[in-house]
Amino acid sequence: MPASHHAPKWRTLSIEKTVATLGVDPAIGLKSAEILTRRATFGSNTIPNPPHASIVSLWFRQFKSPLIGILLFAGATLLILEHRSDAAVIFVVLAVNSIIGTFHEYRAQKTVRALKKLTPSNATVRRNGVTVTIPANEIVRGDILILSEGDRIVADARLLETNFLRVNESLLTGESIPITKDAVAKPKQRDPLDAPMLVFAGTAITHGNGLAVVVATGSQTKLGAISANLQESRTPIPLETDIAMLSKIVLGVIAGLLIVVVILGLRTQLELSHILFVAVALAVSAIPEGLPAVLTIVLSTGMWRMAQRNVLIKKLFAVEALGQVRVLALDKTGTITFNEMMVTHLWTPTHDIKITGEGYIPRGSFFVNGNLIEPSALPDARRIASYLSVVSHAKITKAPHGDAFVSGDPTEAALVVLGEKIGIEPIAADVVRNVVPFDYTEKFSSAELAFDDANSTYIIAGAPETIVTACSAMRHGEATVQMNSTERGTLASQLETMAEQGLRVVAVATKQHAAHEPQNGHVREYTFEAFIGISDAVRPESAALVGRAKSAGLRVVMITGDLPTTARAIAHDVGIFEHGDRVLTGRELHELDEHELRALLPRVSVFARVTPEDKLHIVELFQKSGLTLAMTGDGVNDAPSLVKADLGIAMGNSGTDVARQAADIVLLNDNLESIVAAIDEGRAMYHSLRKVLVYLFATNFGEICIVATAIALQIPIPITAAQIIWLNLVTDGFLDVALALEPKNPKDSVPKLQRSHYLLQKSDFFSIALTGIIMTAGTLYLFTKHTELSLIERQTAAVIVMALFQWVHAWAIRTERRSFFQTSLWRNPYLIAATVIVIALQIAAVTAPWLQRILQTAPVPPSIWGEALAIALSLLIVEELRKWYRRRTH
Repeated sequence: MPASHHAPKWRTLSIEKTVATLGVDPAIGLKSAEILTRRATFGSNTIPNPPHASIVSLWFRQFKSPLIGILLFAGATLLILEHRSDAAVIFVVLAVNSIIGTFHEYRAQKTVRALKKLTPSNATVRRNGVTVTIPANEIVRGDILILSEGDRIVADARLLETNFLRVNESLLTGESIPITKDAVAKPKQRDPLDAPMLVFAGTAITHGNGLAVVVATGSQTKLGAISANLQESRTPIPLETDIAMLSKIVLGVIAGLLIVVVILGLRTQLELSHILFVAVALAVSAIPEGLPAVLTIVLSTGMWRMAQRNVLIKKLFAVEALGQVRVLALDKTGTITFNEMMVTHLWTPTHDIKITGEGYIPRGSFFVNGNLIEPSALPDARRIASYLSVVSHAKITKAPHGDAFVSGDPTEAALVVLGEKIGIEPIAADVVRNVVPFDYTEKFSSAELAFDDANSTYIIAGAPETIVTACSAMRHGEATVQMNSTERGTLASQLETMAEQGLRVVAVATKQHAAHEPQNGHVREYTFEAFIGISDAVRPESAALVGRAKSAGLRVVMITGDLPTTARAIAHDVGIFEHGDRVLTGRELHELDEHELRALLPRVSVFARVTPEDKLHIVELFQKSGLTLAMTGDGVNDAPSLVKADLGIAMGNSGTDVARQAADIVLLNDNLESIVAAIDEGRAMYHSLRKVLVYLFATNFGEICIVATAIALQIPIPITAAQIIWLNLVTDGFLDVALALEPKNPKDSVPKLQRSHYLLQKSDFFSIALTGIIMTAGTLYLFTKHTELSLIERQTAAVIVMALFQWVHAWAIRTERRSFFQTSLWRNPYLIAATVIVIALQIAAVTAPWLQRILQTAPVPPSIWGEALAIALSLLIVEELRKWYRRRTH
């Protein structure tokens, strides 16, 4: 990581050595000639965006699948054998498949590009002894940055001076609390998350000001290095791996069959043309020609359905991958939470008030002992909120699309919103005096409310240990009581309780009638008023998301850069952390060996204080354990793990450009509930694809067995290559798409995914083999029985019975466990329409002269159709027996 690349060097150097190394005088800055030289040496301060794929390159990408290669080979072979019509059908299917895939990927790419924030940024620098504001892309190494509250830092820099400087680094670290910065070198500090003398590109100043010298620009920054890492190879989506494996199996089967055919042909001294014809028939029968097209159509349908839920799928195969997810790893900051600080507790010696809301939105409810209370009935809370509004200086601006921009400290922003929720009236400006912002040395802010010359109220708010030490009394309603050891013990116990809940606590105290009390220095004799508990506001849908995910059999873990206490508290609130779970820190990830980590992994639900490198390690641990993992995130720090995860999910509104670039899926409305809805849709796609693969491969296996048995028995081939392609592309082509579009039935849903290493499971292979054997037996029976018919008529009868087997099979396997007779015939209108179409096409195939010439068929007596139907219905009986057995044993 870039942190480890730059930080160990610049953090260890003193200010004097730093500026000497960079060759710059902080009082003057860089001179014009030097600026040009450095820009020529180090380049502009920009992070190159990855090139967007053109339509042509996206189209060529559609042909990378091994299955597509097999189909191209089949089409080329048929051309060589002068079966031009058959070859044309295959090439048309490939063309349609490539056009559909290109269209969807190009549309997704355009949507992501439209989400990018293109607002230019500026920076204030000192050059040639003059302070100037320049575009951020003109910054060079050695520039002297003048940092002010509200600025977004445009390059990695070493601090030279600080004045109460605090920086929000959640974009990089995931930690929502701003970091206090100083210019002191730390030679022995090795924690990559602890670099107080460095500021990084992309982070924002929330408080104070400072001076810094640029040490890295553009792709050399921490932000740039993370972006560059995204260009490395990503983890293949599970379906890509499965299809590649199935393709290898198909290739192996074809190779084995060809060898067998050649050996048998040579032994029986068959003509070379006949051997070649049989070999092509076997090869074509082994290829699921309709699979690429049905994959594209089914996944495109899933993509469209998810788009209706504001879920953008960037790659087609990611649709099915959602259905294979076993672990959902949620980033805390910006995903589970809003990355907006909010007051959730207001504790006084007389009341424990819980406050709800959504980040910086000034709406919420107040509860005391679980009872909803109107703010007007809480005079203590209103008074304290008025005090806090005086010592809080943050400004909140709401953008039209809903994002909140805070100028100032996020903690103070939360205190401002508290006042707005309660509905306090602003204190008159002429009453407020001697306002002192938060002093990071004294650890409190203060103000005076002078209602008249003799009646003043001093307010101090800040670190609990400082405020409580300054108090000699506490307020109980309208009364004030002196504090003794018991009261101090109560405050200490309450403070510990709030800390265990992961809250950031601000204490408030006042002193009445103290017109001459100094604002700084030693403070004493104050009256304790309240503890204010602040946390990163949890999204209201987070707990529901976790509950639904767990009920669906998903394991949910949280990953964050926050401290363990904060992480555990938030994870507990949303239902991720349960009794018996444990928190694993980034430090432990480094200290424990691989075996120990793998042993601990099943009990870990929270990963805290982790770096981007640690997140990658966590993803790899789950993958090595054989678990398909989906990772959510919104920050730059999440991008590497989004790439590495089996499925990366980014936020569309609040997410960074880098995170959206890295992800496979983007939540356009940032609604976490869309994740579980998408996973549910993905599981439906997963089961649909399994069903389609069983249907397709059962037909292929039956065709292989028919041809192979005919060769072994030395009888004519019952079905020709052209007829096989007809069955695989036309009959199967309509029915498998309709089968995949079977509406989801809640009674058929499987809440917990049972998955082997591959898409097809053992039970699927059994079903494929059983169906293929029945098809083989029925077809050969009808073919060999009617010796009175010509060879073409007998082959036509074989095609008819195979087509009828396909129709029956499609209707029989609509559900995995439930009986055909308990399933509504009208629930899938696509299958009804497809069945009507294939019946009409099959009749045309044996009666239309032009199709008779192409397929080498002939009219057959009506009795053959009746006999074929009776044979095909035997498959329905076998399927019903299989389902009955499955229901009894599972």
